[in-house]
Amino acid sequence: MVQLLTEEAISTLSDNLIKLIDSLRHEKKFTSYIKQFLGSNFDLSPGKVQGILNDTNKIKQLGIPELYVYSEAVFNFTKEEEVDPDKYYPERMAKEITTVFRGETAESISFPYTLEGIVQVSEDDFIGTIKASEIKKLMDSQLIQYNFNTQREAHFKKNSKTDEIIPIPKVKEASVKEIVELLKNDDLISSMLTFNARLGTADIPGEEVIYNADTHSLTIMPGTLFDCLDGFHRVSAIVTALLQYPDKDMVFKINILNFSVDKARAYFAQMNTVNPVSKAQVERFAKKKFSTFVVEQLEYSSELKNRVSTSHGMNSKAIVTFNTLTAAIDENWTLKNKYEAIQLSKYLAEFMNTLFYAYPEEFLGHINTSRPYLVMNNMFFGYMRLAKRMQENDVDPVYLNSILDKLDFTEKSKDFAGIKGKGARQQLEIIRDVYDNLDV
Repeated sequence: MVQLLTEEAISTLSDNLIKLIDSLRHEKKFTSYIKQFLGSNFDLSPGKVQGILNDTNKIKQLGIPELYVYSEAVFNFTKEEEVDPDKYYPERMAKEITTVFRGETAESISFPYTLEGIVQVSEDDFIGTIKASEIKKLMDSQLIQYNFNTQREAHFKKNSKTDEIIPIPKVKEASVKEIVELLKNDDLISSMLTFNARLGTADIPGEEVIYNADTHSLTIMPGTLFDCLDGFHRVSAIVTALLQYPDKDMVFKINILNFSVDKARAYFAQMNTVNPVSKAQVERFAKKKFSTFVVEQLEYSSELKNRVSTSHGMNSKAIVTFNTLTAAIDENWTLKNKYEAIQLSKYLAEFMNTLFYAYPEEFLGHINTSRPYLVMNNMFFGYMRLAKRMQENDVDPVYLNSILDKLDFTEKSKDFAGIKGKGARQQLEIIRDVYDNLDV
């Protein structure tokens, strides 16, 4: 018998249960037995049970306790060991479920779901606290998931019937068991759990989370994929421990992000690295404009990565400042919501990549060439103006090279005559005039 309930065990039991029910659900004797067993032992209504029998895909949505009792009912009728829940569930957990679980009182939750006592750190970063029982509810309702694109490597399991390769979270059962023991003995120190309301996955993309500053509440919206970014072992241990020791309902610190997959992957890689935060970076996080969000996405999804200076000046690798980019975006686009910001981020990522690949020596190599104005900081006001005009005229970014080749970016340029040595305001007047009159 296994000592811990793993994601692999849940997946295997669910698959076996679906297959067996599908083969028997048209037999009246079977359906009557299942309804009677679950009704008399666990207060599950005949209507709810019939709904599962009619659509076995719903088994994948069952909470951990419900999966056990449905499996027990089917096993008692068929005696098929592949659906015997005691082969998958730890003994103490099984005992807890069979003595405590009641269908009419079992709590199942869904999004939208509101967390209280949350503080906003930045546009896509929130912190607060959460009780272990609340984490268990989210897990039991299958609202927390493991995203293999942003976390540690997976085990891979081959489905013998379909030959499909299935990724399984690489969970060290010894680690989970150790955490359970610490929680049981009140020795577990509260630590930070990190979740990511994956950007762009809500039913209304860009509205994965809604924050109310007045009530300090954060609502996770329908359709959102809610990834456990850091702390999956602790989350697994919480579920196991509360089934065995329901009184151990401790409080955990929680960090909720609203990152894209690329940004979440970068965050995960940096999670154990602590760096001092500069004043300019604090100013950047304080900005609430959607242009700030767009630039942050570009830093993770385009060739602008590591080339945007977070200070007001420039460093050796940077070719544009954060403030210049946000100001240039604000000048050309009026973004009303995060969805529009997401769409613009995708468009500008393609635009910037095309620009960098068209002039690799200047943008990718940052080599001193005869065309210094190409990588002039304020020239990005021109690039953003050009991007806006191409977007308005439905011109594919693939034509960017041929459009820019009409301009002379050398120091003797007639297009940008007199720009050298001018102040920022005068430079911008020249740049705006050039790009407003450029044939696209």
